[in-house]
Amino acid sequence: RRDQSFFTEPSHPARVLLDEMTQRSLAFPDEKAPGFARFIRLLNESVGYLAGIEIKDATPFETVLKALQAAWNSQVQKAKARQAEKDKAQLIAEQREMLAGKIAADIRKLPDLERVPADVLDFAAGPWAEVVALAQVSQGDSGEDDPGGYLALVPVLLWSAQPDLTRAEPDRLSEAIPSLLVKLREGLQTIDHPAAKTSAFLERLV
Repeated sequence: RRDQSFFTEPSHPARVLLDEMTQRSLAFPDEKAPGFARFIRLLNESVGYLAGIEIKDATPFETVLKALQAAWNSQVQKAKARQAEKDKAQLIAEQREMLAGKIAADIRKLPDLERVPADVLDFAAGPWAEVVALAQVSQGDSGEDDPGGYLALVPVLLWSAQPDLTRAEPDRLSEAIPSLLVKLREGLQTIDHPAAKTSAFLERLV
């Protein structure tokens, strides 16, 4: 009624606003789709604003259009950031799995393992290999060979589980036990190892 260019100018703010609302709505198959609730809330707020003011020209439509576009752009950036974090987490998980397998294989190749209890060796080449792998893939650009000192703990762990060896060096064992237990618990927490399993293994080791 007030601006006939609405019908003749495709770039008219009110026309663009309607086009944007329509096109973006096509991304949602139904009202239960992820993101639809926020989308329709923004539209309802915008329409409510326009319905509550006196329209004399295209300015209010231009204002609402810019506000909506800013909100939509912000959503896109947040979605990209979330996807980037998800991709990064997936990459780290894949790298960790591959590295843990290599570390486990290397541990099982160590000499003189025949006297190490099977469950202790399985632990070292299992959960503990995952701890070492996670520390290494998460270190970024620090350049550390053994972040957290978790890999260096393996020989001590395997030695401590062999009574024939530890009896010969009781002082070394007494000195090693406290830091060994602390480091094991600390490392297992990094991979969210079940607390019950952690306690059970530490009791077994003691």
